[in-house]
Amino acid sequence: MAKPQSAADLRKQIAEHQANLVRLGEAWGQQVVDALDDADRATIARLKSMLDDLSYRRNTAEGAEQLEAIRKKLEQIRLKAYRKAERKLREEASGLMANEVKWARRILLAFLGYRFLRGKTATPRSTSTDDAELADTWITEYATARIPDASSISAPASRKSGKSSSFDAETIFPEKIPDAISAAEQKRIVRNAVIQDKSWAGWWTHTADADVQRIAETVNQGINEGWSIDQITARVMGTRAGEFADGTLSTNRARVRNMARTICSGIANEAKDAFYRENSDVCIGVEWLDTLDGRTCRHCASLSRKRWKTDEPHPVPPVHPNCRCVLLPVTPVSDSADEQRPAAKADFMAEARRAYEKKHPGKKWEELAESTRKKYYYDAIHDYEKRTGGPAFELVSGGMSFKEYFETVMTEQQRKDWLGPERYKLYRKGLKFDDFISPWPLPGMTVKQLKALDLESFEK
Repeated sequence: MAKPQSAADLRKQIAEHQANLVRLGEAWGQQVVDALDDADRATIARLKSMLDDLSYRRNTAEGAEQLEAIRKKLEQIRLKAYRKAERKLREEASGLMANEVKWARRILLAFLGYRFLRGKTATPRSTSTDDAELADTWITEYATARIPDASSISAPASRKSGKSSSFDAETIFPEKIPDAISAAEQKRIVRNAVIQDKSWAGWWTHTADADVQRIAETVNQGINEGWSIDQITARVMGTRAGEFADGTLSTNRARVRNMARTICSGIANEAKDAFYRENSDVCIGVEWLDTLDGRTCRHCASLSRKRWKTDEPHPVPPVHPNCRCVLLPVTPVSDSADEQRPAAKADFMAEARRAYEKKHPGKKWEELAESTRKKYYYDAIHDYEKRTGGPAFELVSGGMSFKEYFETVMTEQQRKDWLGPERYKLYRKGLKFDDFISPWPLPGMTVKQLKALDLESFEK
């Protein structure tokens, strides 16, 4: 019989699952790019043909009609490719939701105190288990406070370890917790769920429209400025010298990959959130888990370790492209054991950027492909370990928030890298961590309040 997995195993599985979701998002992006490849060739061929037949008169109604006719022809080609990719990924989205719900179920059962054997057998952990044994069970290290009931869902400022006396693990049986969400919920997620600021359909419409518009603007500029056909198509397609990364189509591909990563993460997290809500009898809330390193943005840092009841409004990752955060379930026994999680000892992305700019003066870090930036990132981690002789990450309290990480673990260089030069100057002058992050949700404002704030700012 297999040995029950520990809290450290759970921590590792959560991190690996998030990394695999990123890989899946990249694969989705590649699928859309592959669908656009044929459209790119057709776009250039059609564009050359239309420009060759064009008799254009600048700043006339007839000229405007000609430009619009070109845009519509290009739009037909581009939208056909997007529709093909959207249908394929919509089918994959159903499979992704099913998988994420099964994953969320395992996590929820783990947070309810169950041990897993080969992923099949579950046995409840008794609430009388002593602290030493708790440390070896598959209990989360991520929650931040003892939660005896749903009324105390808000996470306190500091973590407390203890046992909940109001919960009996023997009364919860795994077979009573479904491993799927309703078909209605699945349809709602794909049709109506807002991922960042757009629905599934909204993302595809927005990305396709922006794709066509960027090409049309490049063509319009070229025609109006008297470029040759070759010059116009080179601006659209990119040049061989620039490895075709300097054209409008390259920009479109980058936006497509961003869209795919976003909707992949959004669909996955919406499915998990729906599962937690449908099982609110045992999942009393959700908690925002971020990553303790310099890549965590100020928005995610403001949400770090916050908790909400399952039935109250709360954000669902991703809140920005490439968001690595995840919502975890909160249960009455979530906080039975203290554990640890890794925290970066340097801002390795900032270190990577400095190393690249030192090696390639005059070149811009932002223009590097994502895969190249990641390579420099991992190189920076290895360089740190080689230079210091120690690990790049240290284990800290599992309940540590990003604010605590900033105030107690980060070095001054890390704080400067995370805040940026100007904010760091303000921090050194006395501003605190909370002064650099926005509260959630953003408070409402009236015209009267705006006027008062404006007057106050002018008086300073």
